Amino acid sequence: MYVTSIKRQKGKTSTQHEESTYDGALHQTQLAAFVNLSQIVGGGGGGGLSSQPNALAVDQTVVKRVNALLRTLAERMADCALEDLEVDKTTDFSAGTTIGLRNAHLAVMFLGVFESLMEHAWWFMNPFSNGADLLLNLFANSSKLLAVLKEKSVSLSNLARKEAADGKKAGAKLSTARVTSNLLLNTLTDMLTKLCCDKKPRHHEGIKKLRDDKEFISWVLESIGDKVTRWQRATEAGLVGDQHEADALQNFVQLAGLGRPS
Repeated sequence: MYVTSIKRQKGKTSTQHEESTYDGALHQTQLAAFVNLSQIVGGGGGGGLSSQPNALAVDQTVVKRVNALLRTLAERMADCALEDLEVDKTTDFSAGTTIGLRNAHLAVMFLGVFESLMEHAWWFMNPFSNGADLLLNLFANSSKLLAVLKEKSVSLSNLARKEAADGKKAGAKLSTARVTSNLLLNTLTDMLTKLCCDKKPRHHEGIKKLRDDKEFISWVLESIGDKVTRWQRATEAGLVGDQHEADALQNFVQLAGLGRPS
C-alpha cells in the first residue's frame, strides 16, 4: 500500500480547530516537495539546477538516483488502481468525521502527486514515445480520482437534504470546489506548443497518442486558462514580482503565437 498514516498535531482537541489548521497544509507541503524534486533533478522547462551553470553544484550521482526514484514512482502510480491508494468509491469522504476528513485531504494530496509526476514525465521521461502512455495513465488516474471526489460530494449533498427533510441535523458536505492544476505555466505552455506544432517524425507516434486523447487536450487548455486568470488576479493584487511577471509574459507571448496562421 502507498498510504501512510497521517498524524494530527498534538494538544488540539477541538475538531473545528484541527480542520482549520490542517486544511490545505498537507497538500501544499507534499506538492511542493514533488515539484521541487522535479525542478532540481534536471534542466527541462522547470529551471532545474543542471540548466543553471552558476547554481549550486549537484552531485550527478544524486541526480541520477533521484531521477530513478521518480521514474519508479511515476511508473507505479501510473499502473496502480485507486483501490490500492484507498481513495476509491468505497472510501468514506464525509467531512463530518475525522476519518472522512483525513481521506479527503489524502485524496487531494494524491491529485498533487499525480500532477507533479506528470510534470516530471513531460520533461524527463520522453513523452513523445513510450512515455506518452505513462503520462496519459497518470492523467487518467488523476481524472478518476477527481471524478470520485465529485461523485462523493453529490452523494453527501443528497444525504444532507434527506436528513434535513427528516428533521435531523444536516451532515457536513464535502466541498465541490474545482481543484485547480498545479503544473507550472511554462510546462503547460510547452505541452500546448508541442501538441500544436511538433512535426518531428520521431515524435509522431507519441504526439498522436496525446492529441487523440480529447480529455487530456481539454485539461491542458482549461489549466492554461486557469493559470492566466490566477496570474491576472495576483498581478492586480500586487503579488507578482518582476521576474515572475517577465517569465509569465514570455509564456503568454509564446501561447499567443500559436494562434497565428503559419
